[in-house]
Amino acid sequence: ESVARNLQTTDFVFDRSQRICGNQDGVGLLQELRGLRKRVEESESNFRKALEETKSESQRACDASIMTMMELRAPIYQLHSGHKVGPSHREKRNAVAHGGSILMDITILRHLLSSRGRTTVFTKWAAGFEDVYGIPFRYVETLSQGSKMVSVLNIYADILLLHMYDSYDESETIQKMCKVILRQWKIAVDSERDPEGIFDGEAPLTMYNKIVELHSAAEP
Repeated sequence: ESVARNLQTTDFVFDRSQRICGNQDGVGLLQELRGLRKRVEESESNFRKALEETKSESQRACDASIMTMMELRAPIYQLHSGHKVGPSHREKRNAVAHGGSILMDITILRHLLSSRGRTTVFTKWAAGFEDVYGIPFRYVETLSQGSKMVSVLNIYADILLLHMYDSYDESETIQKMCKVILRQWKIAVDSERDPEGIFDGEAPLTMYNKIVELHSAAEP
C-alpha cells in the first residue's frame, strides 16, 4: 500500500538521452548501474589490450633469442652437412656472441625496466649499454629490425669489442663516422623528430653505406 502511495505521489522523470522513465531515485539507480557496467567493460577491454601487448612483447623477445641462437649454431649445422667450418665461420660466430647485438640488448633492458625489483640491475646494464653502443638506452629503446641504425650500432660495438678490429686500419674511421650518425640521431630525438629521417639526407646515407662497406671489408 505504501509502495503504491509512493508511486502515486512521486513525480516521474524521463531521461531522453538514455530512454529510461521512472521516479527520480529509480532513474538515478539505473544511471549508476549503466555507468558501472561501462566502467567494467572498459576495464575488461584495457586488461585484454595489456595482455595482448604483453604476449606480443614476449613473442618478440623469444623471436630475438631464437634468431641469435640460430646464428650461433649455424656453423655446427653446416659442419654436419659436410661443409668445413673455417676461420671465417668461427669469427662470425664469436662476433654474434661477443660483439654488437643491439636488438637483443634492447630486449633485455626492456625486460629489466618492466620487472619489479630490478632497478639496480637495469641501471648497471643501462650504463654498460651506453659504453658499448655510444648512446643512452632511451634514445633507441623503440628501435626496430628494419632500421639502418641497427647496423650502425652493431658495427660501433664490434669495433669496440672484437679483437679482429684492433689491427684493422679503418677501425678509427668507422668509429668516427658512427659517432657522427649517433650524434645526429640524438639531436633528432631531442627535437621530437623521427630519427629515422636522418638517413633521408644524402650525407648521412653516404656515410652509412661507407660504414657498412668498411666493416664488411674487415671480415675474414
